[in-house]
Amino acid sequence: MAINEFRIESFLDNEELHYFRATTDEGGAWFLMFGQKTGVHIRLLEDGECLLVRSLPLVHLDEYDEAGQTRVLRAMAQRNDQIMVGRYSGTETVIVEAALPIEDGEVSDNQIRRLLGVIVNESNYFGPQLRSTASDKDFVVECDPIDDLMRKLIEGGEPSDGE
Repeated sequence: MAINEFRIESFLDNEELHYFRATTDEGGAWFLMFGQKTGVHIRLLEDGECLLVRSLPLVHLDEYDEAGQTRVLRAMAQRNDQIMVGRYSGTETVIVEAALPIEDGEVSDNQIRRLLGVIVNESNYFGPQLRSTASDKDFVVECDPIDDLMRKLIEGGEPSDGE
C-alpha cells in the first residue's frame, strides 16, 4: 500500500479541516465541506495506490431541457480542454474530479492540497457558470486567461499578443 487512511487523516488534521469519515471495502472515504455550498469527497482506492477527490454534484442535468443539457455538456468539454489538473464528468449529474496515482512513493501535503484546491476552486468558479449555462441561451462561458498561458508554457509555445 502506497498510503493509508492514517496519512490522509493526518493531512486533514494538520490543515485543521473538519471531515466525516466512512470506511469502504476499497479503503477510506472522507467528506468535507468548504463554506456552505462546496462539498468534497475523498476516496483512497486500489489498496492505497490512488487518491480520488470529487466534488458534490454541480449540476443535475435532469432539471433542464435537452437544449440546456447540451449547453452544459459543451461547456464541460470546453473546460476539460482548458484545465490541466482534474476533469468534469457525469451523465446525470456533473462533477469535477481529480485523481492522483501513487504507486509506491510518498505523497506530499502539497500534492493533496493541490487536488483539494483544484476541486474547490472549480466548484466555486465554474460550477455556477455551468448552472447559468443550462438556463440562459445567451450565456457565454468565461475562460480564465491563465489557463491558455499555462498550456502554452507547458507545451513550449509562445503566448500570443495581448496575454
